[in-house]
Amino acid sequence: MSTLSGSLAPFTPHHPPTVHGHWFFGTMREFQRDALETIYTHFRQEGDAIRYRFFLHYYTYIFVHPDHVRHILQDNNRNYSKIPHPTNIVLTPVVGNGLLTSDGEFWRRQRRLAQPAFHRRRIAEFTTTMSAAATAMADRWETAASSGQPLCINDELMQLTLEIVGKTLFSLDLTGTAQAVGTTFTATSEQIMALNSRPFSLYTVKLPWLPSTRRLHQTVAVCWATSSP
Repeated sequence: MSTLSGSLAPFTPHHPPTVHGHWFFGTMREFQRDALETIYTHFRQEGDAIRYRFFLHYYTYIFVHPDHVRHILQDNNRNYSKIPHPTNIVLTPVVGNGLLTSDGEFWRRQRRLAQPAFHRRRIAEFTTTMSAAATAMADRWETAASSGQPLCINDELMQLTLEIVGKTLFSLDLTGTAQAVGTTFTATSEQIMALNSRPFSLYTVKLPWLPSTRRLHQTVAVCWATSSP
């Protein structure tokens, strides 16, 4: 009696530990309540590679270890596609069809064009700007602490991020618009998270007459107008 062997043997997929959640809703409601807490809780329980049953037969994977990230994004990126993941569909109106959302050969062309900006020597040059911005923030905190003045850490870190990004990538000073940009960016992020936690956002985000889609596009427009120099 002959047996299957080698390349003819049936393929059995190997999955990371799976979190099944509710029999119908899966882990969708957990992610809707608190996505970061859900990820962190299962990371502590299952490790740095997790498979979630998100809703019915929809599954998602989360990989935390740097080796996994390198394997997926760098060493074997041709084996993985970003499309049609709902996150990309939702993010495209916000960030455009750039490195974060593009796929395939178009992504590879963009990556080659952007690569000189992230050369090791250029990254080393950024440290001066980063150190100066962090030192200035620490000085503000020390002054505020000595006078008993409360600080919003979220606003402070948004200002730090915008200062570094503006000066290193665009040679612009964006600190004057930090609070306005932070407010609109937070609103946009919350809407994106809400859409990502819905099982059919891949389809509903394409319907411009839906209130959630209209709100997203309105918020994105305000975000772009606020952050434009």
